[in-house]
Amino acid sequence: MSNGTFSSQFQANDGFNVNGGGWTSFDKYPRQLADVNGDGRADIVGFGEDAVFVSLGQSNGTFGSQFQANDGFNVNGGGWISFDKYPRQVADVNGDGRADIVGFGENAVFVSLGQTNGKFGSQFQANDGFNVNGGGWISFDKYPRQLADVNGDGRADIVGFGENAVFVSLAQSNNTINGGSGNDILNGGAGNDTFKGSQGNDNINGGDGIDTVDYSQLGQTITLSGVGTIQKAGGLGQDQLFKVEKIIANANVANNTIDTSQSLPEVSITVNLQTQSLAANNVPVLGTLSFTAINFDNVIGTNANDSIVGDNQNNQLSGNNGNDTINGSSGNDRLIGDSGTDLLTGGSGNDIFDFNSVSESKPGLLQDVITDFVGNGNLAGDQIDLSTIDANPFIDGDQAFTYIETAAFSAVGQIRYVGGILRGNTNFDFDADFEIQIQGAPALALFVVAGNPTSDIIL
Repeated sequence: MSNGTFSSQFQANDGFNVNGGGWTSFDKYPRQLADVNGDGRADIVGFGEDAVFVSLGQSNGTFGSQFQANDGFNVNGGGWISFDKYPRQVADVNGDGRADIVGFGENAVFVSLGQTNGKFGSQFQANDGFNVNGGGWISFDKYPRQLADVNGDGRADIVGFGENAVFVSLAQSNNTINGGSGNDILNGGAGNDTFKGSQGNDNINGGDGIDTVDYSQLGQTITLSGVGTIQKAGGLGQDQLFKVEKIIANANVANNTIDTSQSLPEVSITVNLQTQSLAANNVPVLGTLSFTAINFDNVIGTNANDSIVGDNQNNQLSGNNGNDTINGSSGNDRLIGDSGTDLLTGGSGNDIFDFNSVSESKPGLLQDVITDFVGNGNLAGDQIDLSTIDANPFIDGDQAFTYIETAAFSAVGQIRYVGGILRGNTNFDFDADFEIQIQGAPALALFVVAGNPTSDIIL
């Protein structure tokens, strides 16, 4: 009551007691009270034989039916056999308004963050002290450890009563969370959090702050999609990311790819692999979303007008649909404008400008432009690859083009080059069906023939 007294007692739940579930000892099966789902009401958290169970507080002062909330921090789930030896407390350590489990184990302090559904996420190591082997905290009875916000930042801190002093470890806003194997729901809450990318289909919510998902130790290639998923090679699963600002791939594996081809209509990207920056533009309601993308090699653009810049690796950069601007920077890159009217710059290195359909560079004002083509004959240099285009669709199979230099078209499947425009014909009207503008009108090698892999034009 408001005068500091309590009303008459009433039955609030039929579980979590000696005859209602076999909760015979607090030391073996501790039970705590805290608001685990952020609704302002305290809930029961019971550490049982095989799981952690929760019963949510109701507005009438009773508790709802119990449900399994976590498979750790219990007798058979981690060997938490005694509260005196391995105490477990419940308090909000990350400031998100939901109580979290803090377990003082054999070699470390472990945390499992509270979720909005009343459950707890995967446990992670949060501190290497205040435990049996980390400081000799062998008994809660002798060396109790409590949780409370001692510095007023909204996050519960560890307060340990030791042999000769009281010790405090302040809760940090920046968590490091590792879900391990399995399909996990991971929430960072407030602060700048780091999630360790691992095996399984994980749902990762960074929450407030500048949050990172780090796949650098995964040992597999990853693909970041335009809808916030991470596909992990080697059958390791797919993650869904939300409110994550930095993604780190493994630099020791090839072909880490940013693939935004499934982005929403009108959304475009501005990506620079050299500066490790990625921006999604024109996102409905949100506008521009900026990210940091580290150790990515390849990019596939959206259906809108993208700007894509490579780095010093050998990148594969594809514009997809839209009128794209692509710059390979340094390295031996493969540039694919795809549909639309594209501006292609190879940069330094021996680059390949890859065309796979006559519709990718249409005649006249719709032609793609290559800004810096340097073909060096039989030496290393840039190349234009037309080998996947069927030069004569009227004949079975995939036919190669014939290079006729400056001569007029006289047959199906010919390529001619005049005044810096490379033109190709694939039908009997003997007009150009596609055109590629090569700025500066550089000379092409005279030995452009099918089957020559060092030719300036791969026919």
